[in-house]
Amino acid sequence: MTISCIFASFENHNCLSRQSFDSSPQRQMLTLNFLSVFFAAWVTLEDINGIETTYRIVGPDEVDQQANYISIDSHLAKGLLKHYLDDEVNIETPGGKQTYWITAIRYTDQINA
Repeated sequence: MTISCIFASFENHNCLSRQSFDSSPQRQMLTLNFLSVFFAAWVTLEDINGIETTYRIVGPDEVDQQANYISIDSHLAKGLLKHYLDDEVNIETPGGKQTYWITAIRYTDQINA
């Protein structure tokens, strides 16, 4: 049996694309892992004003290496971990509560066409 879902394609290095795949529990778990936020993810967030920003979750020693890298120890990264595509996320920050929507998750540096 096959089902349609959003799934990470290793062969094309696309982050998320619609594919049909075997619905075995192992395959479903792999797919769910690529739909949720973990360490090394590039996550695009939309704020309440409709502005999108992309961040990469990295180790604390990598934060200064590139713009839009955030430490896994930050309030934002901690609030995003284990959330899924299209989730609304409320983050408690030192400046107050912020609301975001996860509009993209990927685990590659760039998406190939």
